[in-house]
Amino acid sequence: LVAGWDDPRMPTLAGLRRRGVPPEAIRALCDMVGVSKANSVVDMGKLEYCLRDELNGRSPRLLGVLQPLRAIIEGLPGDELVHDAPLWPREIDHSGSRALVLTPEILVEADDFAAQPKKGWKRLAPGRTVRLRHGPLVRCEGLQGDGDDQVLRLTYVSDEEGSSVRGVIHWVSATRSVPVEVRLYDRLIKTPSPGDDFLSDLNPGSLVVRPHARIEPGPLPERFQLERLGFFCLDPDSTPDRPVLNRIVTLKDSWAKAKAGFAERKARPNKPQGSRQAPAKRLDDAARHYVSEHGVSEEQALVLSADPQLGALFEETVEAGAAAEISAAWVAGPVRRHVKDAKGVAHLRYDAKDLAGLLRRLADAELTRAQAREGLESLASTGTLPEFGGGGDLETTLDALLLAHADPLARYRAGQRQLLGFFMGEAMRATRGAFEPAEVRAALRRKLEG
Repeated sequence: LVAGWDDPRMPTLAGLRRRGVPPEAIRALCDMVGVSKANSVVDMGKLEYCLRDELNGRSPRLLGVLQPLRAIIEGLPGDELVHDAPLWPREIDHSGSRALVLTPEILVEADDFAAQPKKGWKRLAPGRTVRLRHGPLVRCEGLQGDGDDQVLRLTYVSDEEGSSVRGVIHWVSATRSVPVEVRLYDRLIKTPSPGDDFLSDLNPGSLVVRPHARIEPGPLPERFQLERLGFFCLDPDSTPDRPVLNRIVTLKDSWAKAKAGFAERKARPNKPQGSRQAPAKRLDDAARHYVSEHGVSEEQALVLSADPQLGALFEETVEAGAAAEISAAWVAGPVRRHVKDAKGVAHLRYDAKDLAGLLRRLADAELTRAQAREGLESLASTGTLPEFGGGGDLETTLDALLLAHADPLARYRAGQRQLLGFFMGEAMRATRGAFEPAEVRAALRRKLEG
């Protein structure tokens, strides 16, 4: 039923390695879920989140098409257009680019065309204009022919003419692209906790092969992202003439979320009359997304899903490089209060990039929690971060503090233990939050007791 112990669908280290899972992602998952003394089930979405988080910063970008649909561009200025495309997204500090050659005949994804599009469709449809990824605008005129002879008619549109652009789609040149076989892997078993007869729960769609896929030419790195499609690696079955690609993990699909009703918020059940116990809060589609995709707690997920603007700010903060767990705690906590005070996310003095930068410094131990809280309040009031000076040597600072407050020190040692709060406040001000409160309190107690 599978190809062996190293089948990329198998939950074995050999299978994960062949699928392209980096060991750093597995270690990140272990750090996220921790160690439990009881048998437990971990949502596969947590592993997928760790994969995306790890691969995003180490995977160059390429273009590819899994189900090619031939398209002819009319009115293209010249026989070919060469565009310089970055190998890495802007937020990643890497350099490098590659040349993309746009020819009059290209291949687009068959799923990116809809003859009768539904509401919210932002891809190809008759009369609509989209942008080719890293390329120009094109207007869709319609689909001609039947069966394998179908061809999409497109018209080149200059940037000055393109006033109504629906979205961006990926593509490859029909004449310059390279044929590849792509293997799309999904979960091997349909149910999270199968019984003894687990063979009846096997997912028939756990492997889908796209034998006619095409990608842009050039050497393939160990792991890479096909834009809009997912992260991929080379399978050992590859040959020099016929590369075989394994999909490691998908990207987030905004259209799939829209179809599933991600944007819709279900009404919460009202409290039954005559009952003093409030009904349990149920997770809606958005809350389940935060739990499965980002590994946040259900309580935080409910807060984020209740306010779409707050949820969007959380997503943008994670995309800007902050860890999801820290971002959820801060966005659902103090940031939520700032949003309420400012009457909306749009009126905040800081944005997701500012917040992510602060939280990254907290995660890297460049700032203590006290300093991070001070920084967030400064962002909320002025839009800028304060200068975080070092607290110096803690022991020396506390010695100077007690010397300057000899009278309160004598009263404390005489039995007025309530002065501990006074000394603690003075110590935190003196160290400017450079040390964790627990560390300051322990050192202060030792010195106060003399």
